This record gives sequence, C-alpha cells and structure tokens, in this order.
Amino acid sequence: MALAKARLASYEGKVDITYLTDLSMNQLQKRLKQLPDHSIVLFLTYFKDAQGREFLNSAEALPMIEAASNAPVFGVVDLYVGRGVVGGFAVNVEEQGRIAGRDVVEILGGKAPQDIPVVHGHSIYIFDWRALKHWNLDERRLPAGSTLVYLEPTIWDRYKPHLLTGLLVIVSLSLLVAFLLYRRRQHERMQAAEQFGGMLINAQEDERRRIASDLHDDFSQRLAMLSLGLDSAAQMIPESSTEANRHIQELSDNAAELGADLHTLSRRLHSSSLDKLGVTAAVSALCKEFAAQLGIKIECGLDSIPRSIDPSVALCIFRLTQEALRNVRKHSGGSQVQVNLHLEDSTIHLSVCDQGIGFNRKELRPNAGLGLRIMEERVRQVGGQIDIQSELGMGTKIVARLPMQAQDGQEWARAHHINEG
Repeated sequence: MALAKARLASYEGKVDITYLTDLSMNQLQKRLKQLPDHSIVLFLTYFKDAQGREFLNSAEALPMIEAASNAPVFGVVDLYVGRGVVGGFAVNVEEQGRIAGRDVVEILGGKAPQDIPVVHGHSIYIFDWRALKHWNLDERRLPAGSTLVYLEPTIWDRYKPHLLTGLLVIVSLSLLVAFLLYRRRQHERMQAAEQFGGMLINAQEDERRRIASDLHDDFSQRLAMLSLGLDSAAQMIPESSTEANRHIQELSDNAAELGADLHTLSRRLHSSSLDKLGVTAAVSALCKEFAAQLGIKIECGLDSIPRSIDPSVALCIFRLTQEALRNVRKHSGGSQVQVNLHLEDSTIHLSVCDQGIGFNRKELRPNAGLGLRIMEERVRQVGGQIDIQSELGMGTKIVARLPMQAQDGQEWARAHHINEG
C-alpha cells in the first residue's frame, strides 16, 4: 500500500483518492456500487501478506469487483485485461517470465544471484476494446502506441474471404457479360455485313438478268433488223455499184458479229440454259464457250445434277465456275483446266483446277482478291463451304461443297461437322 500511495502522490490535490482496503468482499462491493460520478477504480492485489495470511486471488476477486463497480476498473497487470479490467499501463507478464527464466538459467549455470543485475520488467499500455465500448471511453484519447485487444472484427474482417470470393465472381461475371455483349455486337455487325453482301449479290443478279433480257429482247432484235435492212438495201443497189455493195456487206457482217457478241454477253450475264436445261447443261455450255474463246483444253467431269436443287444453289454453281474460268483467262495463264461436278450424299461437289502460275493470297492487294471474296460470299449465302488452294507456280484449285437446298451456313456446317473458316 505504501508503494501504491507513493506512486499516486503526484495526483493528490488534483483528484479525490479513496483507498478501499481492509474491507470484506461484501463491504467492498457495497462501496463500489456507490461510487460518485466520474470515478475510476484501480485494482491492486496480493495473495499473501507478511504474516502468511492468504487472500482471495485475482481470478476470483476481479470478476466480483467488476460486476459490483459502477465505474471502470483499471489494473497494472496485463493478465487482468479481459477479465474485468479495462486496461492501463500494465506489467507485461510474458516479458517478466522471460527475464525470470533467463535469471534461473544463469543461476543453474553457477552464477551467483548477487552478480545478476536487476532488470525492471517492461510495461505496456494495453486496453480491452469491449470494455472501452461498454464504458463509452473514446479510444482516440488513449496514449500513443496503446495496444487494443479483444477487438470485434468488422464486417470486412469477418467476411473477408466470402466478400473477396463474391467480388471475384461479380468481376468475372461482369467481364463475361461485357465480352458476350462485345461478341453479340460483333456478331450483329457480321450478320449485317453478310446480309448486305447477300443483298448486293442478289441485286447484282437481278441487274444482270435485266440487262441480259434487254440485250436479248431489244438490242439483239434491233441489230438483227439492221442486218436484214442492210441486206435489203444491198439488193436495191445496182450491181454496178460494187464499192457500195462491199461497204454494205461489211456493215451487215459487222452487225451480225455484234449481234453474236451481244448474245454471248447476254448468256454470261444470265444463262437461259440454267433455267431451261439445268445446272449441268449450263456448266457444260460455259466450259465449251471458254474453251473456244481461250483456246485451251477444259476437261469436264459433270454428273447429272437433279433439276430439283434450289435455284440459288444452281446459280451459285454456275457463277463459281464462271468466275473461276474468268480468273484462268485473266491471271492463271494455264493451258489446261479440270472442272468436276458431282453429287454425293445430298452434297454437291464442285472443283475447278488449273495448272497456271498460282498466287499467294496473303500477298494479294485488297482490291485484287475481290472476285475470291465474292465467291466465298456466294457460297456462304447458300450455306456451303469453299476452299481456295493456290501456291506460286503450282496452279490453283477451288473446291466447293454445297447443299441441295440453300440454308444457313452455320447450320449446314454443324450438320456436316465442318468448322467454318
């Protein structure tokens, strides 16, 4: 008690200090229940006095004192924190244990106790966070460096793994949704481009059909009438006018030749044999026409394709063959071409091969491969597949696989286990 009074002497005159000693537990509890406002309790204890009398230890006494007190209880040993003591500048029992253990080791090692220096145990500011909240004490006013124990975990600390997992799931789903939206927009743009490409091809075919009809029904007829008129005029000119007859005959021949060219152009724009005789006859006529014009050998292996195939598929076959042969004339330089057309398991196979100079598609200029892209688009429009193979000096091979009836390209590919692209 003398030691405690000496340490508290500096506070006398500033606060009222009452020493509750030499009281039974019942008396002490009654006094603790009647403490004036703004009081605190400093708990000090010893277990045995100089006469050997043993007292109630802190483990038993402290909970009883804390339960009776109407003011916060502070202590000077860190073991009391959490057992009813709010906290304080408390002796670190763990540190004292290390010091004591070290001294024991030195004594057991033969060192005289009086040769071991006295070491003061380390004290720390330590407080029970729960008790601070219970007594409405502001933790911000604690001494700097104070240790808070028995902190209740925040929602973040308590559910951190779950929150992180949930956040990861949310971020992953957000990225997935963003990716799916991007892919959807990309798909919509591709569909729009494909639809636009299909519309262009259809518009091109309609325009070709119209021009072919005009050439055949109008211009060819007018040229034929012109040729007949020239023949009639030649008969009316006297035979003595040899020079005039010669000029008229030349004009008549030129008119006939122009009519034939217009007829050929009309067939290229829109083959009437395709509608009347079917795709096999139209492809055969096309091969003969190009062979005569180019002076090259075109070998044809053509199966009889049923007339029941979709007209758009038939037109696609005709245009693919026409474009491939046109490329032979413009670029290949080959002297021999093989054209094969056959039906297998409801799938039409078309191949056009030449032994020309070939090309490297990756090195083609953007506008140079337009015909190839149109061929690919035509095939895609009817739901088929096309493979264009070519190497420099090795010729070119175009292979197309087409359904009997036009359908969506992806559905047809899935049905035949073919990967597009």
